[in-house]
Amino acid sequence: MQIVLIMMFFNMFSEPGIPEDVRVSNFTSDSIWLKWRQPIEMNGDIVNYTLKYKFYERECHKKGQIETLTITQEPSAMNYEIKTQIYPNWNYNISVAAVNKEGQGGYFGPLSITTKASRKFISTYITPKL
Repeated sequence: MQIVLIMMFFNMFSEPGIPEDVRVSNFTSDSIWLKWRQPIEMNGDIVNYTLKYKFYERECHKKGQIETLTITQEPSAMNYEIKTQIYPNWNYNISVAAVNKEGQGGYFGPLSITTKASRKFISTYITPKL
């Protein structure tokens, strides 16, 4: 007979783990909705979440990082709508991290998404029939 002993340690004095099940729940031409679950290793109370996203030039131009923005989200809300600097048909990489009183944990991601093209954007590329 073999006995297996599993020991689990809970460290109250370290950063939290990575948020779980981070996903894009919806997106349009000018906003992206995210959802996630709290980390398994919270290591204390979560005080907020940090969302980081980078956007790139449209697919038809050369790719390259333009800017990185960081948003702080309240701990009770495990979802967020990104509306700042979101443009039609652009590529974004999005990451989410949990923060407790000891500091910020690691990021989940990045998730990659291309926003939808707007009707205005599409109509500029349609050639009328003569």
